[in-house]
Amino acid sequence: MGRFDDSIAEAKRAQELDPLSVAISGSVADAYYFARKYDQAIQAYKATLKMDPNFIAAHIGLALSYEQKKMYPEAVVEWQAMAQLYRVPAGASLLGEAYKSSGYPAVLQTLLDGSLKGQSVDPAQVASVYARMGKKNEALTWLEKAYAERSGRIVRLRSDPKFDSLRSEPGFVSIIRRMNFPD
Repeated sequence: MGRFDDSIAEAKRAQELDPLSVAISGSVADAYYFARKYDQAIQAYKATLKMDPNFIAAHIGLALSYEQKKMYPEAVVEWQAMAQLYRVPAGASLLGEAYKSSGYPAVLQTLLDGSLKGQSVDPAQVASVYARMGKKNEALTWLEKAYAERSGRIVRLRSDPKFDSLRSEPGFVSIIRRMNFPD
């Protein structure tokens, strides 16, 4: 809902009540990420990974936080960790090779190719990668599919930093309006 300070406060309060919860630690990090406080998010994701190095969501959040700060080598390391945890070592190698040969846009393309493979394609995930690649039309097309399919991944669309480049686009505004978020 864009109430970032409230979100951070609530997540921290939950952490005070259950300091050993990996999920709650990840929620604190997520709250900082959505608030665009990437330095704090990075610290919180790292703290979460100290609690559980195999917590995939923390690797993803850390990669996205690094990406937002344009710390691409660090982001690649986290994407590779995610691929290893998903038991796709070839994917980790592909990400590293893509980065070495063509930079971070090639990493995003590799992530996109991976998102489009398989039996069930999550249109919100595909839209996210297209948005991060700067391909607005493709991102909006896939967001429309996500909306039509009622993808659960778009519940944070209004505040998700991955879609910041689309916020002023009429198609994006239309989707947000149709989702009936309260003001």
